[in-house]
Amino acid sequence: MDRDALRRWLDGPSKTWRWNDGDRERYRGVEAREGVLRWFRWSHMPEDDGGGHMPVAEQGYAAFLAEGPPAGMTPPDAIRQEMERWLKEHAT
Repeated sequence: MDRDALRRWLDGPSKTWRWNDGDRERYRGVEAREGVLRWFRWSHMPEDDGGGHMPVAEQGYAAFLAEGPPAGMTPPDAIRQEMERWLKEHAT
């Protein structure tokens, strides 16, 4: 195991955004780390594919800034604006 690479990954800038549409059992989100956005869905309901974390897509920062989010994963305007500011600040 490359412990230096792991330490850089752990110490690097990261941010997670989450939102829902009023459903307290489910939400959508995206994690930013090392130039990649990892879009996901989360459910507290076991009938939703067992519940928990469900990966949706991966996308580079530049692709998001140019093209927007993957289909069905559009965050609210306030979150999208915060994401754009953060990504521009932390683009690699």
